[in-house]
Amino acid sequence: MIIAALLLIFATLLILFGRNGYILSGHSAGGAFAPQPSSRPAQVSMTASKWQFQYSANVSSPSQNGSGWSFNFPIGVDGIHYLVTVPPVLTGKTSLTMSGSISAGAGVKFIPTTTPGQPADTSSGTCGFYFQELGDNLSGAVENGQNYAYYRWFSHSGRVVLANGDFNVTVSFTNRSDWSSVYGEYADAPTSTVAGSPVTPGQGFALALANPAYIGITCGGRFFGHGVYATGPATFTMNSFSIQ
Repeated sequence: MIIAALLLIFATLLILFGRNGYILSGHSAGGAFAPQPSSRPAQVSMTASKWQFQYSANVSSPSQNGSGWSFNFPIGVDGIHYLVTVPPVLTGKTSLTMSGSISAGAGVKFIPTTTPGQPADTSSGTCGFYFQELGDNLSGAVENGQNYAYYRWFSHSGRVVLANGDFNVTVSFTNRSDWSSVYGEYADAPTSTVAGSPVTPGQGFALALANPAYIGITCGGRFFGHGVYATGPATFTMNSFSIQ
């Protein structure tokens, strides 16, 4: 009985603190949660252990690579979806920049994961910027006086088309036409298309900037975060990810 109780306490602590030492709350499957950070950095950390995959499959944690980090794409199976870390408050920030490289063997292709029930995704595999507001319940619905469709934001410009070579891309926080929500509404839209929304897309975007839980990249094709895999050995290296 005592041993069983101790094991239960230990398992509970693992759930609460997570793999990076942050206290977690809400949804936790695959790291899919938006907790209050135990602390915020002044700038995004490039320490590999401070980054975590979400919703992804068949992947290992990023590895330190000099002053940056890298990961290997799954081969032939889904796939890299989200990779995130804790940011500073983003209010007043103007832009995001990331630089690095893609290394792949001759003939290797990057394939977007096809969502069940959807036509085959034949678009190019890309990775782009993303951030998520604290307290997201992942429903994308209007609930409890909140519009959770405006808790996650995805960049349109500054997306890296996955192919052998270097990349250096920037996206603006001030150009709200660069960002869209869970259901594809742009942050500069004057009104919400979601029935009963208590805020406009622009107001939701501003709230997410002021209360971010995570920032990072998502990979996909037609759907920006629905996953990418490679047809052969391929490595993504991030040399720099910075907020201006």
